[in-house]
Amino acid sequence: ISTTTTVDFEVVDLLELVKHIAVRPELINLIAADQVKVRAYVRGLGMACNLPGVRVFEKQTMAARKG
Repeated sequence: ISTTTTVDFEVVDLLELVKHIAVRPELINLIAADQVKVRAYVRGLGMACNLPGVRVFEKQTMAARKG
């Protein structure tokens, strides 16, 4: 029988982590934007959305049907 010890973590205060990273830009890779939630937020506000660090733009797509 043997045991293994590993180091693990749990984020208990996301705001404190973000504040810490905000003054240490070299740690920015520790966090990532939730693309699904950001997309929903932007869609809700449309072009009126003003999130620092987020570029909101209109995109056109073309579709054709055989008919």
